[in-house]
Amino acid sequence: MTASASSPDAWAKFNEDVKTKCAEAAKAEFRRVEVVVDPTGSETYGLALVHGRLKAEKARGAALCVVDKKTGKAEIGTVLSKDVVRVMRPKPAKADAAQSDAMKKAPASTADDSDADMDSDAE
Repeated sequence: MTASASSPDAWAKFNEDVKTKCAEAAKAEFRRVEVVVDPTGSETYGLALVHGRLKAEKARGAALCVVDKKTGKAEIGTVLSKDVVRVMRPKPAKADAAQSDAMKKAPASTADDSDADMDSDAE
């Protein structure tokens, strides 16, 4: 399967399927998993990096996830600790950063509580 052989809608659906299957496969190891999908994967597999706070210990970890393109079966590799691989969250864009700064300066009573725990597991 090559990137030019599929439509953008087909790749978007494929990426969402990989994200969902990898998140499901990783939930045994992670408290709250984040999934970063390789946009096209390999010829045989959908590929993703899963990362987040581990259930077994108070630490962050990451693992590779593969989804067989024929069967749809997802598998997670060994969880790697942050001393082996460290996944950094991207910095927000300037507009997002300005909004974030404004929210930090706003009185607590006017802040939107729906985003309060967004970075609760950040180091």
